[in-house]
Amino acid sequence: MPAQIVQTDNTPFQSVALDSITLDIIENALRNARTEMDAVLFRTAMSPGIREQHDAFPMIANNDGKMVVGQFGSFIHGFVQGYEGTIEEGDIFLTNDPYSCDGAVSHLNDWLTMMPIYHQGPHR
Repeated sequence: MPAQIVQTDNTPFQSVALDSITLDIIENALRNARTEMDAVLFRTAMSPGIREQHDAFPMIANNDGKMVVGQFGSFIHGFVQGYEGTIEEGDIFLTNDPYSCDGAVSHLNDWLTMMPIYHQGPHR
């Protein structure tokens, strides 16, 4: 049975009109988030594979697990299919088991780290 994503605020986002300047600001903010994710990871990595070869794929995904910002496809679907439990705000997932995440990591040296963040935090 796949994981159950627990999101207490299911209010859909409202449509907003975007002008080209606002769209450009959002696009560049997302690009900057990607650059910052890479910079922090490469600066703090103990592994030369990450630090020197840049063998890491940080990403931001939407609630469906589809990549919003990143460079390599989403691994979230494979993880959710293999995980039995709930996924809630504040959880942190760390695994290197290729079988438990449907091959999202390919061997024991690879690590999958996930932390769900919900828009406007949990509403309980």
